[in-house]
Amino acid sequence: MYHVSGVFGIARSRFEISGVTTEDYPTLEMRVGGVISRTLGSKLKIKSGLAFCFRAKRKPYLTNGNYYGSGVPLLLLDETASKKNHFAIELPLHLNYPLSIVKTN
Repeated sequence: MYHVSGVFGIARSRFEISGVTTEDYPTLEMRVGGVISRTLGSKLKIKSGLAFCFRAKRKPYLTNGNYYGSGVPLLLLDETASKKNHFAIELPLHLNYPLSIVKTN
């Protein structure tokens, strides 16, 4: 028997850089998709699906030639995170098999 479900998520995604000081570049991220799963035998469960992902562009830290971020200005990463929308398709495959723990007295 197959089980069908939907997925939806909203998150705050970020690029995190460690250097002299820590800098992060937060962006809004959303996912929407569907999942189908099936149990094989008595324990093995297979789950797969399709999700469409969108990461929104944001206001850059570099404005009018002035950098409004903390720490070291990493301009290429700021440009990547701020000037472009990012789209992706995920095709996850999960295999789930529970392990039994045997207790002895």
